[in-house]
Amino acid sequence: MSVMGQDIFDYVQKECRAAKEASVLVAQASKYQKVKALEEIARSLREHSDEIIAENARDIAAAEANGMKTSMVDRLRLDHARINA
Repeated sequence: MSVMGQDIFDYVQKECRAAKEASVLVAQASKYQKVKALEEIARSLREHSDEIIAENARDIAAAEANGMKTSMVDRLRLDHARINA
């Protein structure tokens, strides 16, 4: 595997381990804790929506440049309305 490929593999493997560990914590959390966590995630998404939309525009441009179908590109497209939905 190439160096870049190995870096990606290591990164994905690390993130998967972290997700598995987090899933255990979420499973043990109370309903109240889960609701509060989701509210905080939603608040953070709204707070950073301009940055998210700017990065998404770059992703959309790359998808279009690589010939992704319009219907798929639309599923990727973010705007304030979609973030706030």
